[in-house]
Amino acid sequence: MTAAVLDPDALARRMLDQAVTAPARPVGGGANSRVWRIMTAAGPVALKLYPPGQPERLSREVGGLAFLTREVGMIDAVPRPLAADREIPCAVFQWIAGVPVARFEPAARTPQDVAALLRLLDRLAAAARRPDAAALPAAAEACPSAAALIDQVDRRRHRLAAVAERDPALADFLADRFDPLWARATARLAALEHAGNHDPAPRARTLSPADCGFHNAVRRDDGSLAFLDFEYFGWDDPVKLISDVLWHPGMVLSAAERAAILAGGARLFGDRDPGFGARLASRFPLFGLRWVMILLNEFLPERWHGRVHAGARDWAAARRRQLGKAERWAAGVDGAVRIDGPLDAVVAAARATGEE
Repeated sequence: MTAAVLDPDALARRMLDQAVTAPARPVGGGANSRVWRIMTAAGPVALKLYPPGQPERLSREVGGLAFLTREVGMIDAVPRPLAADREIPCAVFQWIAGVPVARFEPAARTPQDVAALLRLLDRLAAAARRPDAAALPAAAEACPSAAALIDQVDRRRHRLAAVAERDPALADFLADRFDPLWARATARLAALEHAGNHDPAPRARTLSPADCGFHNAVRRDDGSLAFLDFEYFGWDDPVKLISDVLWHPGMVLSAAERAAILAGGARLFGDRDPGFGARLASRFPLFGLRWVMILLNEFLPERWHGRVHAGARDWAAARRRQLGKAERWAAGVDGAVRIDGPLDAVVAAARATGEE
């Protein structure tokens, strides 16, 4: 069943074996997935349609959220999966009533919102210590080592090289901006991690949503937050988790929020991972350049096809927009690679130059 012929009401009826009492209402979704609010006889649910040919997104999200809600008791923080069809692929989740948290206006958020995000990470870290968590998969594109991080970025750069041959603006950005920054960032990493193995021990890993932030949060009527979108969920280095929160282009963080997230990350992960702070300082610019590569996904025809599945239309405009964002994020990395430490100064320099 394709998105073009999908009947979300009929699909929900079949999957839940319940009557649908009102027409499905589209409520958005991510850059690759589509979501509807379905009213059933038992109440509202969320129906999520994943990109075709990518059932692993469903498996990670449904499996991860089932573990968190049924085994760990996090039903107050994340949605509970109700049904899944891996052939389509799609899933039905508990509906969490609320409004999206402000993504780009830090003044519209409160310190309690950062506390809620850190509480989520704390509960995930506690869940990671359960013996039954060992069966969960690695997060999508996990970075358990510096070598894995470098390899990921190199592979993304290689894929963009082919399309850059037909796009002068992209070719100029990669050659004149990205490649020099990548050389500086990897040289800085080598200088800071020249002695010994700085990769985290297995016991230092955590469970990560891998797409965590206010862009995937809703505010309930009582002010509490719930967090959505666990398509990339799994085991990862907590340094990647905190780096991704700080670099994520789906939201803007204030200086106070960045400082609170850094302090919270050190508090949550530092005891079990003594190298957390030093590793975050040395690898933070590389994670920023990884996000530069992700921002340029719109240039890849196969990735644009996924965006079309989620409702995107104007490819030329999307490429121009994303190249502009990549320029801004590269400016942030440029600030970060100029500083060898301390960590808070590295992060402050990155965002001061890279924010919109």
